[in-house]
Amino acid sequence: MRTTALSISASICICLLCACVAPALGGDWQKLADGFEIAWFASSDSTDSDSMLTIVRVDAKKHKLMFLSVPDSDSAQNISVRKWCEIEQLALAINGGMYDDDMRTHIGVVQADGKIISKHRNKYKSAVAWNPKEDGLPHFRLYDLDEVELDSLLRQYDNVVQNLRLIKRDRDNRWEPDRGHKWTEAALVEDSAGNALFILCRTPMTMYEFNERILALPLGIVAAQHLEGGVQTQVCIRVGEYSEAISGGFESRMDTTGETDFFFKLPHVIGVRLSPEE
Repeated sequence: MRTTALSISASICICLLCACVAPALGGDWQKLADGFEIAWFASSDSTDSDSMLTIVRVDAKKHKLMFLSVPDSDSAQNISVRKWCEIEQLALAINGGMYDDDMRTHIGVVQADGKIISKHRNKYKSAVAWNPKEDGLPHFRLYDLDEVELDSLLRQYDNVVQNLRLIKRDRDNRWEPDRGHKWTEAALVEDSAGNALFILCRTPMTMYEFNERILALPLGIVAAQHLEGGVQTQVCIRVGEYSEAISGGFESRMDTTGETDFFFKLPHVIGVRLSPEE
């Protein structure tokens, strides 16, 4: 939702359904499928095992990235990332971006599979684009909208999603240290190899702190955009026997009370569907 709606306080909850890969802090990438890996990094200097970043690295040339939204009808219902994965047979689902007070409309411009589904233009300076219509363009890329025109991206790519910028190319933290609001974070990152990195940070941080933390990690980050913050943040990963769903909270520490069903229902997600051979 809009940043102003992130003042809702909520617990963080984790659902480990059939985890056959044990989280191990330190950034050792574990392969779940060809071109689909997961790693966990410490999000701070704390020794708390719950203070970590969950990062999924996806080769966007091998697997299908998708922007999915609920049908535009009064009867359509928002659903959690777990349900998105189940219904759409996704290996990963994460927030697609912030949405308006109607609990439905993405607050930036969105083009999905060549169709404009949100015309809401704002001042946000990041756009992720994938599946180019023209030869010679990157298959997946985060563009800076103070360097490239949004209209040109809409002409050149099938999929374009405008969101709040975190890190400008190349590796420029665009947030000031004194911007003090803290929240858990869902982010989309491009690395130096052109991979898509999906990050869920369970530790509440300012965006400046979050950016500095991920830039310091051996991820090869070149650019990043904000997908969601606070209680709405969530990611689900389902590959083979591995299944995990994580949700976030606002200015809140980890809650291990076992409340595994507290997942906001979302109107849209960015998803990854594995290629058929996987």
